[in-house]
Amino acid sequence: MRQSLQQKPSWRPLVRWTTRLALAAALVVPTLAEAAPSSTRQGAEDAPGAKIESRQRTQETRAAWPTLGGRQFWIDRQYLAGWRIQQNVLTGHFRLLDPADRRHAWGNASDVAAAFAEVREAERLTPKARRLVVLLHGWGRSRAMFGDLGDALRAAGYDTVRLSYPSTQGNLAQHAADLAAFLDRLEGRPRVSFVTHSLGAMVLRRMLADHPQFDNGIALDRAVLIAPPNQGAEMARRLQGFPLFDLLGGPVGADLLPVNAATLPAPDIPFIVIAGASGTAEGWNPLLPGDDDGVVAVAETRLAGAEAFLPVPAIHTFIVNHPRSIAACLAFLGKDRRPTAGLPVSGE
Repeated sequence: MRQSLQQKPSWRPLVRWTTRLALAAALVVPTLAEAAPSSTRQGAEDAPGAKIESRQRTQETRAAWPTLGGRQFWIDRQYLAGWRIQQNVLTGHFRLLDPADRRHAWGNASDVAAAFAEVREAERLTPKARRLVVLLHGWGRSRAMFGDLGDALRAAGYDTVRLSYPSTQGNLAQHAADLAAFLDRLEGRPRVSFVTHSLGAMVLRRMLADHPQFDNGIALDRAVLIAPPNQGAEMARRLQGFPLFDLLGGPVGADLLPVNAATLPAPDIPFIVIAGASGTAEGWNPLLPGDDDGVVAVAETRLAGAEAFLPVPAIHTFIVNHPRSIAACLAFLGKDRRPTAGLPVSGE
């Protein structure tokens, strides 16, 4: 008996590192799945090691080449009527994509902007709607995650931007600055609302704190924060220092530590919180206290000032497109200053 008790501690480091590896893989697998190329040409263009034949080249032809739309290494810099100018975070070059994610031009910023000017004149592009919803994905995810939710918002009459940003390639301040710059280039003076997933909520909160005003006449309306680590993420603390997590997760992981997340102010626009939950006291993840969605604890999602709090029986990866999440988004964004009317919510 004494021998077994003496041997037990020797297993603890192995168990701890095995758990870390499993959790890191759980976070990384969705990233790799979303980034997988659907064709050789698409994969070559979106891969981090892609070579540029000429940095001065801006337009091959008027032919449109299919792309993945910018899953991991692209920043949306400008948007109009479904068209986007993107910048590659690794190479620095730009490209112009149509609403079907086909590339019409690429090269340096000024020449791609000139190509966009030609397109907008030829196509007579104007802002689609006065109500715009910006969809911000989470850590290691991509704009592709907002399938059913994006469709529902468009069907309800909203113009939507499933924003691309390289969540694993910068810190929270950089992502917030990129979001602010994107909003500052919007045209048509739209009323802008936000639906965020996970890290996206923290990017929005940092942006609202760092960039409270815009000069282009846009009005920031309201926000839906889905599975947000508002109080920081215990999983980020547990995985901190694990080489695979640090390598693939990037510098933003430190911003999600509870001690750092606590410094962010709450949004100064009306907002609600949607949290994934198992409905049990233990939750899905034994490493998290209380109920959770497998990655973020329900307690970590709460934030003072929320106008409603909605638990949804879904895990972290799939909560965005859950029917209850979609219904709550439509109800909250559609109510004129009566955000909780008709919502199946619980209070703080």
